[in-house]
Parts: sequence; structure tokens; C-alpha cells
Amino acid sequence: MEISWLTPQSLSQIQRLTQYYGSEEQLNAIITAHNEFKVRLPLVGAFSAGKSTLLNAFLGEKLLAVQVNPETCLATEIHYGATETIQLMNEVGVVCQLSREQLKNQEFPIKNNELTHWVDIAIPHSELQKVPELVLVDMPGWESGIAQHGQAIDGYVNRSGAYCLVVSAEEGDLRESLKRLLAELKIYQMPVVLIITKCDKRLPEDIPALKEKITQSVTDVLGEAPIDVITIAARKKNITGFSPAIELVNGKADVIYKNSVGTQFVNWLNSAAQQINVLLNQDNLTLEQSRQECAQIPEELAALKVQLQQLAQQIDEIVPICSDAINRNMQSALASQLDSLTRSALRGGDIDGIVGSALRQAFLSGVEQDFKPRITRTIKAFQNINDLAPSAINIQSDFQASAQGESYSGIFNQGVALAIAKVLSLIPVLKPFSLIIHGLASIFMSNTEQQYRQEQQQEEAKQYVLNTLIPQILNQTQSTVSNNLNQLADQIKQELNQETERNAAEKQRALETLQQNLQKNEAEYQAQCQQYNEDLVIATDLLAQSKG
Repeated sequence: MEISWLTPQSLSQIQRLTQYYGSEEQLNAIITAHNEFKVRLPLVGAFSAGKSTLLNAFLGEKLLAVQVNPETCLATEIHYGATETIQLMNEVGVVCQLSREQLKNQEFPIKNNELTHWVDIAIPHSELQKVPELVLVDMPGWESGIAQHGQAIDGYVNRSGAYCLVVSAEEGDLRESLKRLLAELKIYQMPVVLIITKCDKRLPEDIPALKEKITQSVTDVLGEAPIDVITIAARKKNITGFSPAIELVNGKADVIYKNSVGTQFVNWLNSAAQQINVLLNQDNLTLEQSRQECAQIPEELAALKVQLQQLAQQIDEIVPICSDAINRNMQSALASQLDSLTRSALRGGDIDGIVGSALRQAFLSGVEQDFKPRITRTIKAFQNINDLAPSAINIQSDFQASAQGESYSGIFNQGVALAIAKVLSLIPVLKPFSLIIHGLASIFMSNTEQQYRQEQQQEEAKQYVLNTLIPQILNQTQSTVSNNLNQLADQIKQELNQETERNAAEKQRALETLQQNLQKNEAEYQAQCQQYNEDLVIATDLLAQSKG
């Protein structure tokens, strides 16, 4: 990834700084994230909407299978590569190389079904070469249900620049399953590109009205219009507008990169600059004074740990409050779907999709609108009453850390800044919801279908759904909600502790180096200070460039 301030020269400067300041392990992890950065663009839609046909037309060859079993199909990531490779991947890494024949026949040697698998295709294609940071993702289509929906969201929302919503012109409008997907993307504030396929199946004069209708349906759910709308006929090789659409998304790569990897570089540079300031001894510490400060660090850290325990208790107290609120949201969400659930239960409809989406949206909105703001306010309030580190880092309204002084008093504050930044980017793990939703559908079918399907007693069935089945669902999801929130809270507490300990260790290391410098003769000491000043200029310039 190349952005204006992070050139090969500046990256080399950062790597040189790590020889003397900051955490080399931390920097190596950031550089790895930099080297592997991609913006994924999932194409989502119903089965047979034309996603694979579109991508084949774009690539100019029939690389992807277009008639597959949606239950066994894997997400397929396609990006530029100097040479062609097709690999089966999982959460651990590369599983094996695949042939084109295996890809077309969907012959995937998957041995561990518990891991998430996908196909990675690198291909030397001229259009993909124009968007080197972009990865197109051909997602499995779905008729209904929550499994593929969950895969499309959980696996990609944190790595995507936008989503391509693919709708067949034959459909005429959005399916309910796609509306539920869009409702979730709205929570994440994810932009959407709308692609209307199979336009050759409709009369040309009907296309403008159809385009307007589907665009309005998307806008009604998202609360804003798609960032681009194109109409295509992939079978006729008419995909005008697709390349500009993906270039539009690729144009967001800098912003996405800066908010993720770029922020990590900034935090590292702030840490390095703080160490350099200690080494420059701007407080004019004597050798004995620096030794005393160094000896005090373990005591300060121990006292800070006590305060962090108090903060952890306050964070833990937030979990049940938010858990109860989310459970009430889930109850309201399910109750609002009462008629749909009753009809689905009686007629064998899309129960798992309705239930799953209602649960996911209630949970996610609770996390974004209640849990994260409460956590952020609690951490900031705790920071304000903590007198160990009053001024080194300022938490701005956008919750980004910014340097506000030359001191190294930010042992706690630096951890606070990073913890807040990370909690705002955490994506809840929703796999437990997916695991129980199929069981919930079974509850519906086994109870309502037998009792009410033949009699068609709509009102009795509705009361049964309202008074029996919905409470059963909520009973099963309560522990999942609590476990998810506790997991998020544990991540936040862990970040606070780790960052605080790391900053304390860096300050101690800087003070120990200062003691060694103070014992040098004057000429050596001045030469060393000159090097520190030069390094500080480099770090400060890089910070200024990153924020410009």
C-alpha cells in the first residue's frame, strides 16, 4: 500500500528508529499489516443473481463456476498477481494449491469443517492491475437464511471498503433477505454499490423505472443512496460501469488504510518521540535523579494496576446493564416480526433468516449505540481523575490520540487512548448466534407446524409465537449476549493492561539509557544528544506528514 506520507524512504526511516526506540516487535506487526493490506469488496446477492457471471465477464474468461450448490460454495477472493495462483485458504493459512478444474467443479479438499475456508485467486489481469489494493469477493448466493448472510458480514465488514449488492432485473425489487443484510450494513455505516444484472431479460424501456425502484428500496433501508448504481447484462458481455465502480471503491483505500494501519504507525511514532524526549533530558535530571525516577516506576505501575482494577470493575458493571438492554431490544425486534414469524411457522418459510437478522441487528445496534459509548465515557472519566498522567495525550472528539506535550508522563494516558481507539473498531463475534439460529428454527417447525398448520388457526398460532416461542428464543440467547459483551470487555481490559505495561517498560528503558549517557564525558554526551535531536526531527516530521 502506498500513501502520500508513507513512502519507501519514510518506511526505511521508521525501521531505523526502531533500532533505538519503541518496540521492534510491535513495529514488525504493523509493517506486516502494511504489506498485507487489501480492501475487500464482497459481491452479495441471491443465488443465481449473476455474481459469478459478472466476474467472468469482467475477467474475460469462464474462470468461476456459475452453477454451483450454494450450500457448499466458498467465498472466492480475486485480486491482481503477477502470476496466476489458485489456493484454498483457511484461518490458519494456505491449505493447498487448486487447479482451474477443481475450482470450476467446486472440488475443495476440506478436512477441518470447523475452520472458515475460502478460495484465493491471484491473476495477472490489466483491469485488476489498476486497483492493486482491491480484492473482489464472490460470495455464495442465498435464497434465504442466515448462514451466508453471516459469512458475508462477519468475515468481511471489518476489511471492506464497500459492498456490491447484486440484484437480478428478473426479481424486480429487493428480496427480504437482502433488506435484512442492508439493515445490518447500515449499523456499520458501510457504503453500497448497487449492480442490477440480467437487464437483457427485461425490455430496454423498462430499465430506467426498474433502476429507480430498486435504488429507492436500497435508499429506504440504508437511509442514504448507493454510492453508485449500474445496470448490466453480463451474458451479453455488457458490463459498462463495473470497472469505474470498483475504481470508486479503490479510491477509498487511503482512508481505510489510514484509519487502521496508519493509526498504528502514528501511535508507534508517538511512543518513539516520547522516548527520545526522555533521552534528551529536557528536565535536566542529574544521574541520581534519573535513578530515583527509574526506581519509582515499579511503584507507580503497581499503584496504577490498583486503579486499573477499579476501572475493570466499572467496565464489568456495564456488561449486565447493556446485556439487559440488548435482550429487551431483541424481544422488541422479534415482536415486530410477529406476523412474519407466524406465517413462516405455519407455511415453512424463512424462519432462520427472520430470527437471525432480528437477533443480529438488535445485538449490533446495542453494542454500537450503548455498549461502546458507555465504555468510552467510563475510560475517559477514569482518565480525567487519574493524576499519574495528566497531559501527555489528549483524547479528541474523534477519539484519536494526539501529542500534547514533550513529557513522558503518559503511561496511563497512552493506554487509555489506544484502548478507546480499539474498542471503537472491535467487531463483535457473532458466530455463536449463527450456531443457535438453526436450532431456533427447529423449535418453530416442530411446535407450530404440528399444532397449527392443518387447522390454520392464525390467531392461536400468533399467540403461541408471542407467548411461548419468542420467550424460548430469548432464553437461549441471553447467555450468548452476555458472553459476547464479556468477551469485548475482556479485550478492552487486556488492551489497557498491555499498553500500560509496555509504556512503563519503555520509559524505564529510556531512563536507564539516560543514566548511561549521563556518565559519558561531555563531548560524547553532546554528540549523543545531537543524534537524538536529529531522530526527534525525523519522528516529528513523519507524525506531521501522517496527520496532513
